[in-house]
Amino acid sequence: MYASRGARTARALTAALALVVGSGLVAVPLAAIADDAKPAESAKGQPKEPVAFRVMVGHLSQEPGPVDPEFESLHRILAKEFRYQSMRILAIQLMMLELQETGALQLPTGKRVWIRPMHLGQRGVLVAVDIEDAGQLDLRVPNQRPVVLGTENYNGGKLFFTLQPEY
Repeated sequence: MYASRGARTARALTAALALVVGSGLVAVPLAAIADDAKPAESAKGQPKEPVAFRVMVGHLSQEPGPVDPEFESLHRILAKEFRYQSMRILAIQLMMLELQETGALQLPTGKRVWIRPMHLGQRGVLVAVDIEDAGQLDLRVPNQRPVVLGTENYNGGKLFFTLQPEY
């Protein structure tokens, strides 16, 4: 029996934020093996459209406070599993990246995050993520599905960001 899409997403997000609560670089564990590739160019030799990434930087804290509406669906899933009092958005950025092109994001701590889509296949986009002084990882992210990555302690809580591709 297969779990529903919502149940799989809930488990993935729950697992991801569980890792956020720990220290260091973490991510939702998604398979990063190659699958059938979509061509990088159209049949007429035109470059493929870029992959859009919506990146939201957020903060979890034990301090009382609101949950930003952008995180409401994530909050409904995670509030049953983890102890935090507030979840807020610190920044939102849209990146349009071609395959093998690198985009950068600066975290509130001053550290930089580099994001590079490497492969586009039926199961999602394979993305290389490098967080300055924290680590590197490759992960496959399905279309329009956010992945949650944690970075470090920040202002008495945990700093994290979501990476959501659209192609």
